[in-house]
Amino acid sequence: MAQGAMGDPGRRVRIVDIKVTPIAFRDPPLRNAAGVHEPYALRSIIEITASNGQTGLGEGYGDAASLMALEAVAPRLIGLEITDLNGLRNSIGETLAGLPPPPPGQELAPGSDPARQGASCLSAIEVPLLDLQAKTAGLPLHALLGGAVRREVPFSAYLFFKFDRHIDTPDRPDSWGEAATPDQIVAQARRMITRHGFRGIKLKGGTLPPTIEVASIEALAEAFPGYPLRIDPNGAWSMETAISVAARLGHLIECYEDPVDGLDAMAELHRQTGLPLATNMVVTCFDHVRQSVAKHAVQIVLSDHHYWVAWGQASISPRSAQPSGLAFPCIRTCTWASA
Repeated sequence: MAQGAMGDPGRRVRIVDIKVTPIAFRDPPLRNAAGVHEPYALRSIIEITASNGQTGLGEGYGDAASLMALEAVAPRLIGLEITDLNGLRNSIGETLAGLPPPPPGQELAPGSDPARQGASCLSAIEVPLLDLQAKTAGLPLHALLGGAVRREVPFSAYLFFKFDRHIDTPDRPDSWGEAATPDQIVAQARRMITRHGFRGIKLKGGTLPPTIEVASIEALAEAFPGYPLRIDPNGAWSMETAISVAARLGHLIECYEDPVDGLDAMAELHRQTGLPLATNMVVTCFDHVRQSVAKHAVQIVLSDHHYWVAWGQASISPRSAQPSGLAFPCIRTCTWASA
C-alpha cells in the first residue's frame, strides 16, 4: 500500500514542511594541523515532513553560511515530490546562485568550504528525503540504495593530541586531560576502547614533532596488538618526513592517511613506499578519482558524504571504483563529540 502511494500519480507524496534547527555541542581542545578545535562544534538538524505524515531526518553543517543556504532553500522545496532528487538538485542550484557570497570568517575551522556549499546543502536535504522514501515504502534505507553491503560496520577509536582545556575557559579543564606523549595517547585509547569496545585506532597527527607521533603509534601497537592502526597528519608533512615515517611505521599501519598534500605528492610517496594511501583531502569529487587512478596516487578514498557527495552518489562510488582497485569506505571513526 505504501509503495503504491509513491507510484500512484494521483497520490504523490510531497514535502509540506522543512525545519532547520542549528545546534552547538562542546568540542574538546583537540589539536590538528590547522590548529585546535573550537569550544563548540556547530551542526544543523533537518526535519522534513511529507504529505503522508511521515518525517525524514538528516543533519548538516551549522555555521552561518550553511544555515543561510539551508534556510533559503527550504521554502522553495515545499510541494516537491519526495522522490524528485533531480528537482531537489536543480532547486538548490538556482537558489544558491541568487545568494550573495558568504562573508569571510563565517566558515567552520576546519569544516565547511564556501566553494562546496551546494554539495553540503544537497547532502543535508537528500538524506531526510531518502529517509522519507524508505519509510513511505516500508523498507530499510539500504534497500533503496541497492541493498546492504554488510550487516556490521566496525568503528575505530579516533585519538588526538590535545590540550587539557580551552584557552578561553581556563577554569573548566577537559575531563580527558592533556595528551602530548605516547603514554598519554595509549591511556586515551584504553579509555575509549574500554568504554566503547573499538577494535581499530586512528591517530590524528601533524601537530607535534613526527618523532613523538611515530613513537605514539609504536606504543599503540605494543599496547593493542593486532588492532588496525592508521595515522593522519592532514598533509602537513614534507616528502622527506613522510618517507622516513613510512620506514618506521609501514609494518604497523593498515594505511597511511594524507601524509603529504596533493595528488602528485601522494603518487610519488606511494611509488617510493608501496604503502596503501588513504585520503579525504585530495580526492573529493569524481574528477579527482579519475586523476588519482591515472597517477596511482590514492588507494583508499574516505567518502564523507556531508562534505564530498550526497548519499545517492556515495552509494554509487564503491561500485564505480571497483574496476580501478580503489577502496571506497565511508569514514568510520567515532568522533569525540559522541565519545
